[in-house]
Amino acid sequence: MKKIYAFMAAALMSVSMFASLETVPTTAVLSEYGNAATDVILCCYFDVAPCNDVVLAGSYNEWSDDPTKCTTFEAVTGYDGWYVASATYSANFQAKPLQLKDNSFSGWDYQAGDKNAWINKGGDGTGTATIEDGYENEANVTFPSAGFYVYEIAYWKAHKTPCVEIPKHKYTIVLFAPECEYVTPAIVGNFDGWAGTEMNKTTYEGDEAYVYVIEDEEEHAFKFFDLNLKWNNELQYYDEENDGWKNFSNIPLPVATKDTTLVFEYWEDGKYQWTVCTAPEEARNITITLLAPEGAPAEGIEAMGDWNSWAGDEMTFAEGEWTVTVANARSTDGFKFRQKGTWDNQIMVLNASEEWEAMGNLKMVDFLATAEGTEATVDLSDPDLYKWTVEAQGIENVTLTEKAQKVVVDGVLYIIRDNKMYNAQGTQVR
Repeated sequence: MKKIYAFMAAALMSVSMFASLETVPTTAVLSEYGNAATDVILCCYFDVAPCNDVVLAGSYNEWSDDPTKCTTFEAVTGYDGWYVASATYSANFQAKPLQLKDNSFSGWDYQAGDKNAWINKGGDGTGTATIEDGYENEANVTFPSAGFYVYEIAYWKAHKTPCVEIPKHKYTIVLFAPECEYVTPAIVGNFDGWAGTEMNKTTYEGDEAYVYVIEDEEEHAFKFFDLNLKWNNELQYYDEENDGWKNFSNIPLPVATKDTTLVFEYWEDGKYQWTVCTAPEEARNITITLLAPEGAPAEGIEAMGDWNSWAGDEMTFAEGEWTVTVANARSTDGFKFRQKGTWDNQIMVLNASEEWEAMGNLKMVDFLATAEGTEATVDLSDPDLYKWTVEAQGIENVTLTEKAQKVVVDGVLYIIRDNKMYNAQGTQVR
């Protein structure tokens, strides 16, 4: 059996040769595939030709992975290798191409690659998307308005294609972990849908260790955390350069030719630790009061966090405050707020570079009077620091035409455009 001692996961880097494109579809051609006044029309040339259907996954369908709820890319007539898809634009529209496997969703591995894979082939009046690095070889692509967007896609995420069979091997993963009597070491990754699986405590080469055996695809990822507190209690390493503790990045299973053992020696004091190593607290009901930024919707705000597996508890609005009592919460729980049903309408925060960005997860303990408290007040009302992604009053600026009309239903303002109804945040409701 081959043995590999792994200490830090290295990112897999590869180089793609970009295609030389002589013919790019014009806006006149693309206008046959959507309405540039109301739709995002995304036209892509894929350097690695898709072997199955490609769909447009994004905020317009709440990132559904159901292919029947996604718009399918179709070949552009007369332009070999070019594909186009369109969807009705709404504020903060985000989307990206996702290749199917056997015409069904098989994971997010087969989406268009990171921001370096996107080459703008705009011109002729086409728009420019904002493309930023996303999670693990992904790109976060935001379209600022309706219109035409023309891009070459140099490669798929991690250069994977769903029609190439990726080898599977048996991997024996051995962890020498920091001591903590309250922690149950677990492994979490692609193999279990990132749910978390307890590791077996045993003796390995004469020392106490935790072992787990999986059979999985090369380059699928995993990491270590506590089975009890999950993502609130990860295995960490000390970053000397930045003088602080950091969580490990996802660790890829290496390319192998046979069964392989991976040994992680993460036990040494001062170099490795668990985020939390104290007796677990009892879960309890906690009432959260939110003082929201200006422009927040008066209804439909949800609080979601570790206590409800990020499913969402709807808050009640009264006298300028939003409140909800959540069950089985702990001070270590992470949480955040959004408008019901969409991650695209949530609280933004002004960062150190004076740019607006989506607020990260908050920690319950930072808003409790004591760690054992049952009330948490979250004050995010300062307009100089916080705002909602889309301000409710923005609908007032809609230009009315024969196809765009304002209506008031039960005291709530909506816009009707092209026989579709949108709320004040630009989300289609019917």
